[in-house]
Amino acid sequence: MKNESNLNTECRTGRSPSGHCGSAFYCSAPYDCCGQCPEKCNSACGWLEDTVSDKAQKK
Repeated sequence: MKNESNLNTECRTGRSPSGHCGSAFYCSAPYDCCGQCPEKCNSACGWLEDTVSDKAQKK
């Protein structure tokens, strides 16, 4: 379950320069990180190199 605080959560990948994750926290999808989500979306985290769907296409 997502943290329901007033602030966004800690970045789980360590790639965000601020150390915070705003994208997944404010998204309605049930994921803690955009890297877990199979959908492409324009508000996905810009710090990730690949998404789940990108990795699947490369296989």
